[in-house]
Amino acid sequence: MIKKKYYRENKNRHKEYSWKSNGIKDMTVERYNLLLIKQKYCCAICLTPNTKLKRVLAVDHDHKTGEVRGLLCDACNRALGYFKESQFIINNARTYLLCHKK
Repeated sequence: MIKKKYYRENKNRHKEYSWKSNGIKDMTVERYNLLLIKQKYCCAICLTPNTKLKRVLAVDHDHKTGEVRGLLCDACNRALGYFKESQFIINNARTYLLCHKK
C-alpha cells in the first residue's frame, strides 16, 4: 500500500526517469502534454485518437541521438522498430503493398 501511494504521488517523476533511462533526451511531462496537444491527441502516424487506444501514446525517439520525434500508438511504435527505422525497408514495404493492392 505504501509503494502504491508513493508511486501515485511521484508518477511524473517516475515517467521522466523512465524516459531518461531509455535514452530519450529532454523529455518532461510538460513536453509530453504539449506534444499531445500539437498532435491533437492522436498517433503521429496512423492518427488514431488516444481515447481509442488501450495504452497511452509512446514517446518515439531517434535511438542514435535521443531526440524526440513525436508520440505514437503501440502498433506504430513497434512497426518502426520492426522495420529497424530504415526508410529503405519502409519504402519497400509500401511498394510491396501497392503492388498487391486489390
